[in-house]
Amino acid sequence: MAVTTPRDLLRLELGDTDQDAPLFYDDELDAFLLAHADDVLRSAAAACEALATRFARAYAVTEDGQAWDRQQMAQQYAQRARELHLRCPPDPSYPDAS
Repeated sequence: MAVTTPRDLLRLELGDTDQDAPLFYDDELDAFLLAHADDVLRSAAAACEALATRFARAYAVTEDGQAWDRQQMAQQYAQRARELHLRCPPDPSYPDAS
């Protein structure tokens, strides 16, 4: 995968690099970028929050001695969103930004 556009950088930041099983469609990533003025870190934080919400609605599955716990994925994406928010510079458009 060539990393040449904000969308590519966003995919890289999200770990969404498996072309056979993407986490988001291109137009969904473009919507995050549009909403955050092409700010990749803020877009990635918002996308991680969306993934946390998606996986929080899922359930744990156990089959043939193997377990898949989507709740754990939700927690991991929520933590990743917090980490990304901390990396973002203050946003002057918010009244409480410092």
